Amino acid sequence: MLVGPNDDVTVLAKSIPSKKMCPIFTISSVTGEGLNKLKEFLSLVPSRVNTSGHFGAVTDPVEFFIDGIYMVTGVGVVVAGTMLAGTVKPGQSLQLGPDKTGLFKPVQVRSIHHKRVEVSSAQSGQAVCFSIKSLVKKEQLKRTHFRKGMILVDKDATPQPIFDFEAEVVILHHATTIKPNY
Repeated sequence: MLVGPNDDVTVLAKSIPSKKMCPIFTISSVTGEGLNKLKEFLSLVPSRVNTSGHFGAVTDPVEFFIDGIYMVTGVGVVVAGTMLAGTVKPGQSLQLGPDKTGLFKPVQVRSIHHKRVEVSSAQSGQAVCFSIKSLVKKEQLKRTHFRKGMILVDKDATPQPIFDFEAEVVILHHATTIKPNY
């Protein structure tokens, strides 16, 4: 459905979950005409975080996948990633791991940023950054302590690291030849 300047976007936003209508917005990249209508529509569309099946509930134990590690001057180690389950608040203790030996170490969340703004909590489905510090005496977190595949989990969790697994991969399209051990 082509959305005109006088159309009610509230009705369109409510019809999105039924998948019976697809609104088309005309926007001028020169004058910005139509942009306010699109922004209004996007602010009314219901979130799919809870219905997608990719994220746990905000009441579940914390699961956070780490995508990036940063050393911020005056702050220390900052980890960025996606909250897969649970809720985290500043001051909360979590476990960081697995390290190279398969262990999880206790850390504390010092502050939380969501969309570059400091917030009082992070919930399942959000992409956030945590400033963290080690709770192990005489151990300071360094960038070299981190590697791909690390996570933050609830302090009461008993995670089991997995180093080997089997997978069946289906490649639909690839520009070059793929061989074993690629």
